[in-house]
Amino acid sequence: MTDLRELKNETTLSAIAENPDGNNHYLLFGIIIDISEPYKTEESTNFTTKLKVIDPSFNYKANIDAKGLKFHKFVHINIYSETPESAPRIQFVGDIIRLRRFKFKLTSKGELMGNMQKYSNWLIYSGDMKGPEISECFKSYEKNMNRVLNPGEQGRLSDLRKWNDNFFFSNSL
Repeated sequence: MTDLRELKNETTLSAIAENPDGNNHYLLFGIIIDISEPYKTEESTNFTTKLKVIDPSFNYKANIDAKGLKFHKFVHINIYSETPESAPRIQFVGDIIRLRRFKFKLTSKGELMGNMQKYSNWLIYSGDMKGPEISECFKSYEKNMNRVLNPGEQGRLSDLRKWNDNFFFSNSL
């Protein structure tokens, strides 16, 4: 039952850009192209890690016609953690993140931004074609430890790894 519900809620970044105020129980996979070190502002009790994420539907080569969207090279994702050690860590550009229950909005600059909410969840997988199907980094929930992907997620991860490999090979200097 959970698998069917999650498949129904799986989406792409361009679909979110077309309706950013819609469902906040999205499930999506994206490719990480940049990550910041966790930092803390004076007015915050949490650390913030900023990611830049793309997918086959939302990148500098994609043609996206969404009202209010002015910038579509990548999506900004903000992840909050209590300590720097519990923040996301990536090994390489091209690693894949699974996001669940993030809230998205269009900023005043016309950029799509996703923010972690109370019940949001994330897992990071290797972007390597032969990488494991077990996440290499995850939000510290017991259910995330050695979490086995369902067949739909396995297919999605495999497809993204292939697209990732082709995209970066074809568009690198």
